[in-house]
Parts: sequence; C-alpha cells; structure tokens
Amino acid sequence: MKNLTEGSEAKGIIGFAVPMLIGNVFQQMYMMVDSIIVGRGVGKEALAAVGASFPIIFLMVSLIIGVTMGASIMLSHYFGAKDTDKLKKTIDTTVIFLLISAVLVTVLGLIFSGPVLKVLRTPDAVFPLARQYLNVMFSRPAAA
Repeated sequence: MKNLTEGSEAKGIIGFAVPMLIGNVFQQMYMMVDSIIVGRGVGKEALAAVGASFPIIFLMVSLIIGVTMGASIMLSHYFGAKDTDKLKKTIDTTVIFLLISAVLVTVLGLIFSGPVLKVLRTPDAVFPLARQYLNVMFSRPAAA
C-alpha cells in the first residue's frame, strides 16, 4: 500500500483522486451508451424505460459509494496508526459486508423493482420495459 502521508501532497491527492474520477466517468459513459443504443436500436419506449430506471440505479450506486467511503475512512485510520490487525479485520469485514449486501440488493431489487417503479409513477407504456431493464441491471455481475 502506498503511504499518502509522505512525499508531495499534490501528487498524492491526484494519484488518489484520478482512479475514482476515471471510474465515475466510465459509469456515466455506460449509462450514456446504454441510452444511445437503446434509443436508436429499440425505440422511444425503451429509452424512456432506461430513463425511468436511472433514479433507482443512481441510488444503488450512491449507496455503494457511501459504504465504501465509510470503510475507506476506517481503513485509512488503521493504516495510519500502523494497526495491521485491525486493518486486516476491517478489510475482511468490508468484503463480507459488500458480498452479503450485493446478494440482498439483488434479491430485493428483483422482488421490488415493480412496486418501486409504481411509486415513481412510471407510465404504463414504459412500465414493463423499465421493470425488465431493472431486473437485468440487478441480476448482472457488477463488472459486466
């Protein structure tokens, strides 16, 4: 692991921030490409379904970012204190928590995608496609 407390501050901050920025850009590009392909290839109802699904997907991504940021704070604290035992336990706990959370979010997402879309007042013409899109998004591997 790289120690960000030594050396140039600017270089450390940029080296830490750039990978997160690149990840966010790719996430946005994924959604844009999805919209372009669906809009041109499938039609306006399918594009509306992708758009109706966006708030739900954005919420899930935001929750994941929040949990991992919280974990990174704890990891940084233990790394800085050179407490490798707590550092290892926190890494293990975070990985286990994220795996269990992924399974729960998948199951709950597949069960409640329809009711959540109804709460969001998704139009009837778009509803089946939006639900199908969400079910695909909830059941696909994160790296896909």
